[in-house]
Amino acid sequence: MELASEARASEPVELIPAPSPPVIDLRVSRSTSRREEIYHLAVTSGLASVEELYTPFEVTASTIRRDLALHGGRRL
Repeated sequence: MELASEARASEPVELIPAPSPPVIDLRVSRSTSRREEIYHLAVTSGLASVEELYTPFEVTASTIRRDLALHGGRRL
């Protein structure tokens, strides 16, 4: 006599792949966070130079200038 569990074990099983986790572009996430922080610094403490901003964020001066240009449409 065959047990039910043994009968099921011999049947083919269709494996369904697990859904993929969402892909998060960390570059976008970091840049958005950095821009928000730059905006916050400008609003709360006044003006800051590019040189004062690029070192703590570990980016180039050009990156800070691009971030500031993106904020150009927002009133700081």
